[in-house]
Amino acid sequence: MCFGKLHTDYRAQIVADEAAKNKKLLTGRVNVSWSSYTGCRGAFGRQPARKSVFHFVFSQSGVKYMTESAKHICRVGTARINYQGHVGQRVLNTTVKSGTGLGAVFAPTWKMVMASKQNTISWQTYIEQYTALMRQRYQAKPSAFLEALSSDELIVCCYCKDTHATTKHCHRYILVEILEKVAAHHGIGFEAIGEVRSSR
Repeated sequence: MCFGKLHTDYRAQIVADEAAKNKKLLTGRVNVSWSSYTGCRGAFGRQPARKSVFHFVFSQSGVKYMTESAKHICRVGTARINYQGHVGQRVLNTTVKSGTGLGAVFAPTWKMVMASKQNTISWQTYIEQYTALMRQRYQAKPSAFLEALSSDELIVCCYCKDTHATTKHCHRYILVEILEKVAAHHGIGFEAIGEVRSSR
């Protein structure tokens, strides 16, 4: 079922009222969370708008007040492979050539890279192939995507030249858009910070 903003507020009140009515919690605090949707397609299609987490404060007479909590925001940027990063950043090598661990999850295949370099596929085809690959990997191991998005600031790196302001012909730029959709699906705050050219 999909819930818009008004439905979310209404459901929040129902949950609170029911808890008080059944006297399951006469006093104290409780957190309740669920997703509120603008659409219901997942895996990089139309995504839920957000996940709401509400704090309820109860008294014997029922709900005293309800507040929505702040959520984690992951700031995501891109950089060339030699970017060193700084304290508070997670820098991932997302290349098929040298990426390891978590970074390797987001690497394209050698076949895709060589086809792009040799111009045997169009850039649009590359985008479609890379997106399909990331969809498969997300469905196989969503925890890897969530681990990346748990970072305060995530920088995804590749050997390609910086084309952020022009063609954006590098998988790292596609990856940022994919991560934004995954973040929306899981109710994680997201901010794209663009290409990072030197350690700040």
